[in-house]
Amino acid sequence: MASLNTDTSNQNEINVETQYESYGTLSELSNYSDLVVIASPTDDFENRKHITTFYDTGDLQDYYTLNNLSIKKVLAGDSSNIGGNLEVIESNGLVESGAQKIKMINDGYKETQKGLEYILFLKKDSQGQYQIVNRNEGTFTLRCGEFCNY
Repeated sequence: MASLNTDTSNQNEINVETQYESYGTLSELSNYSDLVVIASPTDDFENRKHITTFYDTGDLQDYYTLNNLSIKKVLAGDSSNIGGNLEVIESNGLVESGAQKIKMINDGYKETQKGLEYILFLKKDSQGQYQIVNRNEGTFTLRCGEFCNY
């Protein structure tokens, strides 16, 4: 089910509810993840690479954002192929519809913000790209040495 909201910046938003496996403990989340990092986005959401695909009929097929992260520290997982930056998939995206952009949001996910640091739980997909595990469940914002889950 999708609902349409309009925010104060005059940009349309659509929240899409999806189904995914949830993890009851931090240990379960960590065990499922291929990589756990402390990182910060290098770009504002609007300036990231937004990927959109459509079916032959013109209907929306998929959308996501490629988020370039500055890696501060690898907390778990194989860091041998991880440099100072890592591109990861975030499930929200901007989709152009005529003259306007529509922000597609999965499960109320709040995308990472430039200037903030996060602990991110990442899983490598079948094409070798990392994505944030379960959106909000795999994203913790660091503040003054503490963290909170969005």
